[in-house]
Amino acid sequence: MNVQEEKSFSIGIHLGLTHSSVAYYDIVKNEPILIKDEIGKEQIPSCISLSQLDNIGFAIVGNLAKYDINTKCLIYDNKRIIGRDESDVSYEDREHLPFKLKSRDNGSAYIECYNPLNQESEEFEPEEISGIILKYLYEIAQAKLGNHPISNVVVTVPVDFNDRQRNATLLACKLAGIKNVELANEPTAAVIEYKREYPNLLKNGDKVVVIDFGGTLDVSCCKIVNDNVIIESCGGNQNLGGNEFDKVMIDIIKKRIEEDIPGYYKQKRGMTQKEKIIFNKKIIRLRKESERIKIELSDKTDTELNLELLLSDDYDDEYNTELDLDLLSDGYDDKYYIDPTITRKEFEEECYKRGIYEEFINKIKQVTQKKGYKRGNVQLVILNGGTCKMPRIREEVAKLFDIQTFSDKKFNPLNAVAKGAACLAYLEQDECVGHEVIYDIVPTPIGIELEGGNFEILIKEGETLPTNIITKRYYTIYDNQTTIEFNIYKGFGKYVNSYEMEYITTLRIDGIPNGKAGEQTIDFTIKVNRNGMMELSASVVGSDVKGDLIVSIDLSKESDEITKLIKHFQTFY
Repeated sequence: MNVQEEKSFSIGIHLGLTHSSVAYYDIVKNEPILIKDEIGKEQIPSCISLSQLDNIGFAIVGNLAKYDINTKCLIYDNKRIIGRDESDVSYEDREHLPFKLKSRDNGSAYIECYNPLNQESEEFEPEEISGIILKYLYEIAQAKLGNHPISNVVVTVPVDFNDRQRNATLLACKLAGIKNVELANEPTAAVIEYKREYPNLLKNGDKVVVIDFGGTLDVSCCKIVNDNVIIESCGGNQNLGGNEFDKVMIDIIKKRIEEDIPGYYKQKRGMTQKEKIIFNKKIIRLRKESERIKIELSDKTDTELNLELLLSDDYDDEYNTELDLDLLSDGYDDKYYIDPTITRKEFEEECYKRGIYEEFINKIKQVTQKKGYKRGNVQLVILNGGTCKMPRIREEVAKLFDIQTFSDKKFNPLNAVAKGAACLAYLEQDECVGHEVIYDIVPTPIGIELEGGNFEILIKEGETLPTNIITKRYYTIYDNQTTIEFNIYKGFGKYVNSYEMEYITTLRIDGIPNGKAGEQTIDFTIKVNRNGMMELSASVVGSDVKGDLIVSIDLSKESDEITKLIKHFQTFY
């Protein structure tokens, strides 16, 4: 019997903003293997479509959903929404979304999308959308592995995902029916995979900068200590990624075409159903062509638009407008002549004008300067994620570090995170001893509000995960005090009301025995677990009064709400 068949499998899932991927660890080959979807693709778009609900009864996911012409049934970019308030999602991002983003009473964001089954709007929690994508990835992994047991799963998240976003991701895993899950930061997984592929390139004391620039931007500063990788500093920008470059290219192409065909991409009021079909197809072709041109310009200095695709009518002739008929065939009327050439220079200049490169470099500087990572003392720069393939991005990074320190060109930035996650999942197995360890860190100080609004740091920036349990002793401050609240914040300020601070949660203890001020003693403990989530507890010394709290995705969601959520989720996948 094959050795692999005797054991359960470990898998890693990269749940990306624009694309996701899944890999398993093959113990026979001693390496992670990427798993392809039903059309043979390793990179799976992180989007779903409800358009076939009335035909097949469930949502379609990935490559089959990405270019669905029923755009009002599409949901994507969910990673920028999950675990956040509606007000946290930028209006620029919303402008390009085909669905509505709304707010619950407590401020948390939810999605409203058209359901063709009942022909009404359907409400979804962001966890459900991530859950559908995760379940799809898990199912293609199970199919590939012949339905053998999967014992360990690691799902990656951006390094600056907060507690709420991380727990939201764990809830998405629960909805998907995935057990034994741990979270890992995306740059962490990339380092693991690089060390596996190039085991002799790094030595004790070497410094590594990981720039993971795909759908979002993550930056980590790592130090090699013996066989371990210690992450000393990390940070990111969830609102900066490949989508920002797509938007630039979309605008360039729209402007180019509308200079000769005014209003070609304008959505008019009172459109008939046939006109809506025509318009939706135009937008899908535009998105698809924009992505293709952007990718091609990473290898070429210029490329040409497929005008036949952009301006063709791939719908029935009866739907054609007079303008559309003019644009068909081999050539175009002179009055509609459109220059098909798009240059890399043109693209880069527009990105520069919008401040994308500056925002990118400033975030890298912010993270690397915390621990003094700079040109001359950094031995390796790992450029990970599809956006890092752009020449201008590499040039901007090269201004900060020696280009000789860049990761090997053979290192595939598109699948490194999923493969690294599969390695981490395998290393979680009890039988794996003596393996190297990567320690994630707490990127921002965490502490408690004291009297007068002062901020007391309890867990320092840079503490490795899981942190040690910190226990602090506090006392009642007035006579017959029966309640105490521990307000938890994170940030770099001295006072909790400063702009640098972010409120996280409150642990409240009721039922403190009566007594004089200072007579009752409360022991408060805090730690951050391996998934980067806080565990809080407090107890009154000498009594059975206590309280516990693990910071969750949305403190208003009780167990009965989660039960309802699971039931709703199962309706769609």
